[in-house]
Amino acid sequence: MSLLPTINNFKPVYNLVKLELENYEENELVLDTIYELKLFFQNPNNCTCRQTPKQKDLRTCFEKVGFKRFFERYFELKALEEHELELFIKSQLISFEISDEKLKNKTQKLTEHVHRNTGHASKTDSK
Repeated sequence: MSLLPTINNFKPVYNLVKLELENYEENELVLDTIYELKLFFQNPNNCTCRQTPKQKDLRTCFEKVGFKRFFERYFELKALEEHELELFIKSQLISFEISDEKLKNKTQKLTEHVHRNTGHASKTDSK
């Protein structure tokens, strides 16, 4: 029996302080989650950020938001049960739909505004 580590046994080592995860215990669940996120974001096809030539900040969404926030959200979502996850996804889709509607309502940087007095205006006789 060989005592040398095999590729299957290899566990990467992460600096939790550098990743701003010093509040987390270095256990298998945390390390596996870090590994999954690192793999996901190393693949450029997984980031669907829209980058235009006019943008001044060319960082990806992952770089802008930061690893800690992605880690915490991913950790929270992994803990949800199936029906809770479905509800979360539905609420996110509704939120995006509302945001899209507001964006569509904008016309030349002006948004639609409904005044409180939307009743009929009184007619005046002008002679």
